[in-house]
Amino acid sequence: MEHEAAVLRIARQDLARGQAERAREQYEQILQADPRNPEALVGLTYVALATGAAEEARSLAEQAVKAQPDYLEAQILKVVAGEALGELDEAVAQMTLLAKTHPDSCLAAYHAGRLLAAAGKGAEALPSLRRAVDLADQVGRRCDILNLMGYVLQDLDQLGDAIRAHRRAVEIFPSSCKGYEGLADACARGGDVDAALAVLDEALAKVAEGDHPALWQKQAELLAAKGELPAAVASAERACERLPDGAQGWLNLASLRLLAGDTTGAERAAKRASELDPTAWQPHFQRGMICDAAAQGNQAEVAYRKAADLAPDRWEPTNNLGLVMLAHGSPADVFEAEQLFRRATELAGPTEVQPRFNRARALARLQQHAECRQVCDELLAGDLPDELRQRVQALVGELSK
Repeated sequence: MEHEAAVLRIARQDLARGQAERAREQYEQILQADPRNPEALVGLTYVALATGAAEEARSLAEQAVKAQPDYLEAQILKVVAGEALGELDEAVAQMTLLAKTHPDSCLAAYHAGRLLAAAGKGAEALPSLRRAVDLADQVGRRCDILNLMGYVLQDLDQLGDAIRAHRRAVEIFPSSCKGYEGLADACARGGDVDAALAVLDEALAKVAEGDHPALWQKQAELLAAKGELPAAVASAERACERLPDGAQGWLNLASLRLLAGDTTGAERAAKRASELDPTAWQPHFQRGMICDAAAQGNQAEVAYRKAADLAPDRWEPTNNLGLVMLAHGSPADVFEAEQLFRRATELAGPTEVQPRFNRARALARLQQHAECRQVCDELLAGDLPDELRQRVQALVGELSK
């Protein structure tokens, strides 16, 4: 028993450090001796959730509940696995019930609030989150819950309460960057970007250097919002220097360099992002935008095709590939563009109007005027930004000539 307890303790420590595979080995060692050990089954459930294996997570949680029916953490994780499988409405109902029947459980209250917020029920989420804050027995957990509550309050436009929640998180855990990031977001959302930047300066002076790249990325984002692009690029570069293996950091740097007009530097950063995460579509999409800006149509086509192949369920790369083909201008290219815009429209859904307008442009080029006019009429019947409405009206005018 002492050996088992020691192995479980090591596994929990590995999991807390993000070392999921090492934790898996420890938990599997326990299960070899005791296949129904509920704590090991719950540990493996966490590992499965952390690695995106939602079906496996649900199966493991069910085994843990079967081994120990009153194991609340296993019941909670079973619901969380259901959420990961897309069963949000069921997860909200089940977790709300668990929180109600176990009013002293911080974990149940937290997940109930989190799921309600994810379902767009922020006002209903707040009582559960406040209860979770009161029940939290660890500083880090209380900080995380306060930050979530702050973001829920931001979404409800209760910015004063949001700032107070994030500030409280900073006060109770000043060495963590999470509270500062939330506080900076709340200040920026209230229109006070200078106050947000001051929060980040405070954070850089107080939190561990390992968290500085995240803060520099946030700083770069805020400086870009102020229009201070050279300073924003410099902050993003510092983040990449400190965290050179972070693909998202390089992707952010590519975007900022492109905004600053440095297409060569943007291309280098986007290439580095794609090297670090070859299966991600965003670096290739970014490279397509960079090539577009540099009037390199053929290279943009290659990049957008790669992005569309990697993300067949995203409308953006398919739409941008269509724009490149439309610009190429040959009848075959325009025909392909129309097909791409049709697919992008299907992927984007009825609320996204840009791919529908692009399809109308392609139809006009193909001399399919009746279908083009139908698409334009549908667009004009909806709620369009003024500039896009004018462009649609101009296209209709061209059809009448």
